[in-house]
Amino acid sequence: MSLCIPAKLFDAIRKNEGYYPQLNSGFSATAAGLIDSYFKGTETHLGYIESNLLPDEEVIYKARLHWKIYWKSFLMILIGIGLFVLQPIVGGVVIFVGFILAFQEFVQYQTSEFGVTTKRVIIKVGLLRRRTLELLLRQVEAISVEQTVLGRMLGFGSVTLTGTGGVQEVFHNISSPLEFRKRIHGQAV
Repeated sequence: MSLCIPAKLFDAIRKNEGYYPQLNSGFSATAAGLIDSYFKGTETHLGYIESNLLPDEEVIYKARLHWKIYWKSFLMILIGIGLFVLQPIVGGVVIFVGFILAFQEFVQYQTSEFGVTTKRVIIKVGLLRRRTLELLLRQVEAISVEQTVLGRMLGFGSVTLTGTGGVQEVFHNISSPLEFRKRIHGQAV
């Protein structure tokens, strides 16, 4: 889920200090975007990663889940369409189940964030049952990427992060896992 911040909160800043007020550097980009959104009459939506940044921390890279997570629901809907021709009631039920699966996968896709910042690796998955990992870059001991042949062809895989103290977390179906690993290594050096 994303945090919705009404841009009207910055109305006082705009009136008292001009178009772009003097802000500390860690907050200025976010505040400038919120102030700009005020003048456009919109609200700014911040994801988990952006709303939990430390002072002087910037997002370097963000990854998402791969579209491959939709294959089960897509297959179910196709089977349902085939059955609908033969048995409309059974086909309709199978199509309905396929759309329920697609909705669950859509929620999973929208609520999963994988990011590399200048100081940390931040990962959040889940909506009601949320699982987060915020690991300082200096505490990352190993990063393992596993890809099947299909995963290499389509660009998805599993990433295992191992931190100091034995923390080991596995995240599946990440889009471009090698790029994610490369960005972590690039910031850790």
